[in-house]
Amino acid sequence: MLIKAKLTPFSLPLIRPLQTGQGTFFSRDGILVEIEASDHLKGYGEATPIQGFKNESFNQARDVLGRFLPVLVQQKQWTVEQALKEFRFCFPAATAALCAIDTALCDLFAK
Repeated sequence: MLIKAKLTPFSLPLIRPLQTGQGTFFSRDGILVEIEASDHLKGYGEATPIQGFKNESFNQARDVLGRFLPVLVQQKQWTVEQALKEFRFCFPAATAALCAIDTALCDLFAK
């Protein structure tokens, strides 16, 4: 049973700048997702979209995660498959956020 979820934004400087058609990036911005179960085990995932590679920006990923995580915790008994299906239905274009949810749930249930 899930009891808590937390988002932590981060920014990591790159050793070498990343040059793309959208510009040069000197850091990567992302969101760490932490979910906690009633036995106090935690699962972690991350969303680190690169602007211009997909339609999802950092702000969009953060907003989607902020909207979905309370729903995820409220449901308590979802399986990983049910949670991901619901996420894809609600936010089909949020691929980085989906990766964060998927990874956090798989990490938690693997423990």
